[in-house]
Amino acid sequence: MNSNNFVVLLYVLLLSSCASPGGNWGANVTLSPGWEKVKLSARRAVKDPHTWVPLVSAAAFGIDDFDQQAADWATRRTPVFGDREDAEDASHLLQDLSKINYLITAVAAPSGRGRSGLKNKVRGLVSGIAVIGINDGITNSIKSVTDRKRPDEDSDADEDNSFPSWHMSSASISARLASRNIEYMNLTPNQKKFWRISSHTVAGFTGWARIEGGRHYPSDVLAGYALGNFLGRFLNDAFIDPGFQNRLSIGVNVNGRNEGLLTVAYRW
Repeated sequence: MNSNNFVVLLYVLLLSSCASPGGNWGANVTLSPGWEKVKLSARRAVKDPHTWVPLVSAAAFGIDDFDQQAADWATRRTPVFGDREDAEDASHLLQDLSKINYLITAVAAPSGRGRSGLKNKVRGLVSGIAVIGINDGITNSIKSVTDRKRPDEDSDADEDNSFPSWHMSSASISARLASRNIEYMNLTPNQKKFWRISSHTVAGFTGWARIEGGRHYPSDVLAGYALGNFLGRFLNDAFIDPGFQNRLSIGVNVNGRNEGLLTVAYRW
């Protein structure tokens, strides 16, 4: 590699370090992102594997009597939490942990200094809490429409609100929002990855606890996960937008023959 190629690589590395993580969390909150941004955010939320994989899986559980059989097996064996009562208690705790995790990431994400930083922080927190509230409202609305009886035989006769799982959608949207917030933090890629995986793992165990506790069928939980993730990614990317630092991508290709190609792309 000659000196010219070395200079190009050094410039790219410096530019990349300036571009990540960058930005102030909460500074980009908007109520009018534009129709194109809304469509793009919705399309990406639908294509997110955390949305379509559990949604397809939920549909698969509806084949034959697989949903009922899986729910019966989970409540009978309770392989993770030991018994149904402990599983239900764990589901409440894990859901709360997901919300606390979101709040920790929201507070820890840098929003800037002084009055403007405080304004960004408040704006981001209010927007995030509003997004979680929207998820709760949509989940409960779907419950009232689907009118599905819970698998728990001891539940009230009029408790026809099994689909989708609110605990699951709440934990899922909290995990998705937290994952976005983590991108703002001055952490190593491995640290960010571990935190993101941990967030979604807690959400996943929340759903499984609801199944072992006899409160939901697997399809209820999977649909709740998909709903929470979709709303979290869509509303966050469209209106809160903590993923903006990933818009800039830089690439360099040096072939060793005094030739190099530098590419810079910015996603609007």
